[in-house]
Amino acid sequence: MDRTRVGQLVMAAGALLAVVGVLGMVLASGDDGDVDIAADTTTSAGVTSTTSTTADTTDAPTSASPTTTPAPTSTAAATTSTTSTTTTSTTIAPTTTLSIESAVSTFVQQFSLDIANGDTAALLATLNPAVVLGSGEQLCRDFVEREILALGEYQLVGEITGPVSKPIETVAGTVTIDNIYETAVSFTFSGASFDSRADFVVDSDGRVSWLAVCR
Repeated sequence: MDRTRVGQLVMAAGALLAVVGVLGMVLASGDDGDVDIAADTTTSAGVTSTTSTTADTTDAPTSASPTTTPAPTSTAAATTSTTSTTTTSTTIAPTTTLSIESAVSTFVQQFSLDIANGDTAALLATLNPAVVLGSGEQLCRDFVEREILALGEYQLVGEITGPVSKPIETVAGTVTIDNIYETAVSFTFSGASFDSRADFVVDSDGRVSWLAVCR
């Protein structure tokens, strides 16, 4: 056998060994086709370093936090509807000195007319309510019929002053009355003329009443 023939046999034997090695590796990998590669451990100066190669590594899925979608914001400006309401109110005009004088003067004229007409009911109705309440309606009625109806030519003769507060005597006790206006008056009684002073009350509504002590 010459050298050429020997070289061919050696090459053939080397190729056969290579095929056998590959088949061994395939058979060792198992049914799923994965290849297990042994860890390469190198020991140097008492320190062991291990290099591990992991085949087919899969990352675990990451759970995302739920996202809250904000409600849509309306950019339209709110419109406020304003309804104009017209309110009609009746306001009592403040009482002035002139209106007080006019009210008292008008009242005295009617008071004198009621006396001349002998109108006990009208005179009793305009007597201040605090006097009637404190002394009783019957006592005040008797007083009107006995003394007030005996007067004549009753009239104002002086300026009106006030207001003031005064205590008034009644059967039930003393009553303090506010908004009293004083004035000078004149009248006749049993044929004689007298000058005197009288008190009249003007309330917040402009109503006038007269004051006296029922006896």
